[in-house]
Amino acid sequence: MANPDEMNRHENAENKKERIEDKHKSASERFLNLMKKKRADEIKKEQEKKKPLPKTDASLDVSGFVSDISTLFSKILNKVNMWIDSMLASSQRIRVLSLFIALTLCYFVNGGTGIATTKSIDYIDNVPVTILSAEGYEVTGAQDTVTVQLIGDYASIQWAKVMKNFNVVLDAQDKTTGNYQITYRPEGFSSSLDVKIMPESANVNVSEKKKRSFALGFMYVNHQKMDSVYTLKDPLLAFLEVEVTAGETTLDKISKVVAKIDVQDVTQSIVNGEAPIVALDANGNELKVEFEQAVVKYDMEVVSFSKSVPIRLETRGEVNSNYVLTNLIPSLSTVTIYGLEEDLKDVNEVVAKVDVSGKTSNSTISGVAITLPNHVTKVSAKAISIDIEVERKISKEISGIEVELESLPSNLRAKLIEKGTASIKVTGAESKITALNKDNIKVYIDLTNAKAGTNSYQLKIANQDPDILYEWISASSMDVAITED
Repeated sequence: MANPDEMNRHENAENKKERIEDKHKSASERFLNLMKKKRADEIKKEQEKKKPLPKTDASLDVSGFVSDISTLFSKILNKVNMWIDSMLASSQRIRVLSLFIALTLCYFVNGGTGIATTKSIDYIDNVPVTILSAEGYEVTGAQDTVTVQLIGDYASIQWAKVMKNFNVVLDAQDKTTGNYQITYRPEGFSSSLDVKIMPESANVNVSEKKKRSFALGFMYVNHQKMDSVYTLKDPLLAFLEVEVTAGETTLDKISKVVAKIDVQDVTQSIVNGEAPIVALDANGNELKVEFEQAVVKYDMEVVSFSKSVPIRLETRGEVNSNYVLTNLIPSLSTVTIYGLEEDLKDVNEVVAKVDVSGKTSNSTISGVAITLPNHVTKVSAKAISIDIEVERKISKEISGIEVELESLPSNLRAKLIEKGTASIKVTGAESKITALNKDNIKVYIDLTNAKAGTNSYQLKIANQDPDILYEWISASSMDVAITED
């Protein structure tokens, strides 16, 4: 039987061994776990470096603040744009805005200390004059416009120029017939401005208005803008006399009274048209008068007549003396002309004049104007091109041409006294002169009026070419003996 003490020692040794093994095992596991955790931490840190940093609450707050500011700025900008649009929609508002900008610039120009208080001077030109007269009277001699000088602070001057709510008056309401010097009166200007009118006054005539009758004529307006294929016949006016009311001075200036008929773009006849009536002085200026009837009705016939006519060519100058002009070839041989039928009935041609001075070779001249007769309102072509043909000029003598006796009365006999041949010199274009010889030139004596006896008769050349110069080398006449049969 085993000893109990020995068994206890053996058991304690075994337990101690297990504790030592457990202790080693626990330390190894802790070491391995520590290494794993360290590795895991390193991997996590590397991953976090690659990822974007998460937004903090503070960054979220800043982003929202910027967004709110941007939205607010956009709303303010839209409001400003709407205000500017509304300002630009009215000319009056534009003037106010311009004045505001001008004053703002003035403020900054003066160092931001406010608008300069020193006096400024400026001028407003072409200010219309309002003339006041007593009823039934007319005032003449005043200027239509004057210049206004303004002295004062810059802001008030600019305000006056922008708003334009001022006036210049010549007041003759207390004046009757006679001549007066009346001072111009400014109205509507700020009391802070020193206003001067230039000129300060006018020498005027005041006369009582009277009535006078004038014959009524007509005048066309914008006639040059009307298509010239159309022609206007004189209009038929509803009345031919008109009563004019004005002062004696103005009535005496009236040269004529007319109905102003605007014919721009007119292409057809007008029935029951209306035209304003005006009074004109000798220079064609309209006068300020009153009419019993300010407009007149009218009928006007608009016609378009045309015909085709040939172009006749005329030359100016001479080609070079060693050359001959042989031909003119126009780019057009006919044109169409327009006008009233009665005006064109005797027009059977138009003329184009071409300058051939000094030409030595064939050439083309462009832009040769067509000369039109009176009353032709339009032509289908105002100018043409002309081809010019020239040839070298030569001369040649032709001898031995048989002289023929012609038209001898039947009761007579005729005989040349001397040799019956002639010699001539011909000068002209080379092609024509080369073709001539004694066989194709006919020289003859006309004996239609011959009488018995021996007489000298003139030699003649039959069918002469107008472009060839013929000169006699032999005698230009011959003696012929005439006897009765």
